[in-house]
This record gives sequence, structure tokens and C-alpha cells, in this order.
Amino acid sequence: MDSGKPVYCVNDPSVVLAHDPKAQPVGPKRLLATTLGDWLKTASPQSRVVAVSAKDRAAIIMAGHKADGVFWLVEGLGFTTFMAPGGDASQALAPMAAYNAELAPVWTRRPTWTYLHADCKAKAADWVVNGQIFQSRLPPTDWGQSDDPGVIKSQVLASPLADEMTGEAARRLITAYNLGRGPAPDLLAVSFSATDFVGHHYGTRGPEMCEQMHRLDETIGRLLAEVDRLKIPYMVVLSADHGGSDLTERLQVEGYPMAKRVTSAPVMAQVNAALMAELDLKTPPLAGSVEESEVVGIPDADKDRVAAAAARILSAQPEVAGAFTLKDLLTSPVRPGVPPDELTLKERFSLSTYAGRSPDVLAALKPQSTLSPPMPGVLVASHGSPWDYDRRVPMLFWWPGVTPEARFLPVETVDIAPTLAAAWGLTPPADIDGRCLALAADHPC
Repeated sequence: MDSGKPVYCVNDPSVVLAHDPKAQPVGPKRLLATTLGDWLKTASPQSRVVAVSAKDRAAIIMAGHKADGVFWLVEGLGFTTFMAPGGDASQALAPMAAYNAELAPVWTRRPTWTYLHADCKAKAADWVVNGQIFQSRLPPTDWGQSDDPGVIKSQVLASPLADEMTGEAARRLITAYNLGRGPAPDLLAVSFSATDFVGHHYGTRGPEMCEQMHRLDETIGRLLAEVDRLKIPYMVVLSADHGGSDLTERLQVEGYPMAKRVTSAPVMAQVNAALMAELDLKTPPLAGSVEESEVVGIPDADKDRVAAAAARILSAQPEVAGAFTLKDLLTSPVRPGVPPDELTLKERFSLSTYAGRSPDVLAALKPQSTLSPPMPGVLVASHGSPWDYDRRVPMLFWWPGVTPEARFLPVETVDIAPTLAAAWGLTPPADIDGRCLALAADHPC
């Protein structure tokens, strides 16, 4: 926000990427909070903290500021990491060097993605999306038919192959860092990103996601089998960063007639026209999308007044459930102790609003709405709304020998770190949002 330009969440000019010093640098510098890995390294420097993902931001933010190894997938290459300028790239990439060499054919060979599970084939169907026929099936339309490396790379990432590569990378990192066999507890954080890619490209309730879920389950199974071979005590936590709705056209058929697609440009044009008329402005003062917008071309002294008018006019649009200014959200308290699914729309926005990083005006489309335009096979579904279907995620704590329990009261993903901290005997910072969950008699808070 200080620069007036969008900045990537893990942009970090203090580092370079090991595979290409000229690539856009990413690292943990912009992460304002500390992580479970940071707490572990502070209390136990001999502990090892390692993270891997198909996404740079997922690996970097999970790992924190003090990790021993952070790796993510770069299409066409394999797994990379960041390092200090002038650092030894070969040393930084050494844990993944052999696997990256094995992955070389993946980026030039036509990929395959077919039905491996009978229940998924029954979900195949054709849908009309944005005036085009979207054939929801495996392999997807034109999938694995091109020898163009650019096409191959994009298809590999939006398929179960991305998670399978991530899972294998995690298995190899266990060996490279001798995880679980040192004098102190270790942390391995793995983010499987293909579910997100597949969901955006093909939706969440078709044969593509069905096969993705089956194969992710198998990928995680192989990883846990690797940990079992170590014959050491371990704990697994499984969750997700967000939920997600399905493609609008399938939702409408499956009992959600309120599902609709919203095009941002005409709504923003109408809001800007109303603002210009009401405030006697010569140029449109609102830039961005319906959901996130900035006040532009307005003197600082007038920005709050324009933002307030924009929120009011946005809230009155038939596609919008509510809109709020950054200033209003920053000064609005969130009721303590209220279950997350009982928070008001405004409270849900307040929870994730941050001065200097959040836009001037934030708005929520009505439930089951998705911003258009859709691009069949490229982008048909999205997420990021404050509604429960985008916020609810599974949370599983498991370790060998645990007695199964299912808890029906709501908890939050921010509870994971303090719960694991208690299991390790760590004291997290006092100002964290989450709370420890008493998992069992032998894992109290």
C-alpha cells in the first residue's frame, strides 16, 4: 500500500531464488507473524523445520522465518528455494537436485490423466458455461494432446501430478534432513496445492476433483508409510486453507437456483457513475473489483468520505450482500468467544482486515455468486467469500494408537499451532489468535 502498487504477499527483495537470481524474489520477510516452526526453532535449535509445496507462498508462510529448508515447484524446472544474494545455489538446491533431474521428462512429455476410480467416471457431464460447452470428463478437453512445453507445464500443475510430485519431494526431504531421527522434535509442513488448481479449472463436484481426491489420499498414504518406516513417534495434522464452491452451472442443476455469475465491470461502472454524480467528481474514483477496490485520484483528506459513499452505494447493488470501508472494519470489534460460524458478515471481514495491506473498500457478493467471466477448462469456479462454504474446512489430528473422536463444536485453523505447541511443550506468543485444543488425556493443554 505504501508504494501504491500491488505487492505479492511473499515478495522479498532481500533474497534471490536459487535456480535463477533474476527471477522475482520471494521469501518470508513480509510475514509479520511468527509460526509454529519459529517457536520450535527458538526453543529447540536442534529441531529441523522443513516445508514443501507446489506454491511458493504456501511453503514460505508455513515454514516461517527460521526454517532449515523451504522448497516449492517451479513449472518446467522442479523444486527451488530462496537464498541470500551471492549464496551457493548448488548447496541450496542440493536436497532436491536428484529429484529435479528425475522430473526433467515431466515438462516435455505429454501428461496423462484418466479414470483410475470407478465412482469418478459417473460424474462426467457436459455443461454450458459462458456460451461454450464445457465437457467435464477425463482426460479434460485437449489434455495431453500438445507437445508445447508451455501447455504441458500448465496441464501438469492443474492435475493430481502436482501433488504427487510434492508428496515425493516431501519423502525425499525426510531423508535429506534426517527428519525424526535427531535429538529434538522436527516439523515437516506439506501443502498439497493441486486441489486448488483443479477446483479453479474444473469445479469441485465433477470427475476431475473426484480423481484428485482419490489420488491425493493415495499420495498422503505413501508419505505416511515413509514416516512409519522410521519407527518413531509422530503426529499428523491435516486441514485446508479454504473451502470452495462449485461451478455455477452445476450448482443450479443440483438444487442451488440462487447460484449466479456476476460480472464486475458493469457493477463497478454503475457504482462509479453514482459516486461521480453524488460527489460531483470528474473521474471514476473507485478502481478494482466489486469485492476489493481502492479509492484513486482523490486527495487524502477526502478519501474516507469517498470510501464511505462507495461502500453505501455498493451495498445497495442487487448483486452485493454488504460492503464496508477499511476504516470501519479496523475500528469494529469482533465479539470474543463467538463461534466462527455465528459471526456477522462485518465481523468476518474485520477478522482478516489489516491496515496497510487491505483495500479501501471490501464487499461480499450474495451467497453462491461467482465473479465472471468464466473460461471453461481454465477458470470456472472460485473461492474467497466470507460465506461458510468457503470458510469451513476439515481438521484432523492423528497419531498412531489414538482413540478416534469426532467433535461437533466449531474450532478454527488458528487453533492448530497452539495445540501442537502444547504437545511439544512450547509456549506460543501471548497475542496469537488461536487456542490450544485438548486432544486427549495424554495431550492436554
